[in-house]
Amino acid sequence: MKKLPIALNIDDGCAVYNATYQHTRKPGKITFGGEKLVEFIPNSFAENLCDLLEKYNVKGKLSIIPLPGGKNPYETSEGKKWLKIINSRLGGKFSFCPEMLTHYFAYDIKNDCYTNELEYVWAEKQDANSLQEYIELALKTLSSRGVEVSGVSSPWGFGGTNLENYKKAVSKAYYNVFNKKQTWVFVEFYEGKGKPHLLIDGDKKLVSIPATTNDCIWDTMEYNDTSDEFILKCADKYISGDGKSGLIIDTLNNGGIPCILTHYTSLYSNGRETGLKVLEITLQRIEKFLSDKVEFKSFDEIMKMCINKEI
Repeated sequence: MKKLPIALNIDDGCAVYNATYQHTRKPGKITFGGEKLVEFIPNSFAENLCDLLEKYNVKGKLSIIPLPGGKNPYETSEGKKWLKIINSRLGGKFSFCPEMLTHYFAYDIKNDCYTNELEYVWAEKQDANSLQEYIELALKTLSSRGVEVSGVSSPWGFGGTNLENYKKAVSKAYYNVFNKKQTWVFVEFYEGKGKPHLLIDGDKKLVSIPATTNDCIWDTMEYNDTSDEFILKCADKYISGDGKSGLIIDTLNNGGIPCILTHYTSLYSNGRETGLKVLEITLQRIEKFLSDKVEFKSFDEIMKMCINKEI
């Protein structure tokens, strides 16, 4: 039996800064558990994450915020080191993309300043041309850092309520910047179901690769519980200890393609890295119960499978 693709979808990646600290609107920038969010994430965490992903031969997508909160950490020595780690250790296995430009306030290109609207709110009111211009800037900014960009990711559902304009903008922007007619976008979410599908099927092709799970690791950032019980409870939401339930299993039972959503910041768990323990248990269970049914693929590989009608 031909194996189905499965992918790990990591959002909110960026060098130096904790993206959640940058974009949270919660007073005091504290977690639900009342803990102060850390502002920075060391490169040692990127190395630890890559160690785990390599151990289980994981593939998928890592989105990278080009200007997190309007800041540019990529010209710093630590930022350059982060990019080197990501490119050298994840390149070819993970597809890279901008998670728009700031993952915070929208940038006013015409007036060269930041607005007081969050990017996803701003996107709701734009036409295809203004969205295209904005996406092109995001693609160029990330690509200029030496990152091979192959798609687009949406912060907070950017473009999801304006999908007709958004899908045209993504496809045209990617073609204009890279002169390529095939790309993908992450904007849709279907809990426990869903599969990649074409949003545009013509001269240019745009594949939507939806997440099929929540970020079941997010609570490791919001609460300082590091007990085995808590860790197992988080992993169970993805796939249970007996391999019979969880959102990954639901997706397969519903005829979907599992796309496991998490975030770089939640994996860091506000400095505890509890999220990596949850992820490892999840990967162990996938290997134990699903190795004959699924195989990890990058978003680029899934895009090509969708276009070729292999899934």
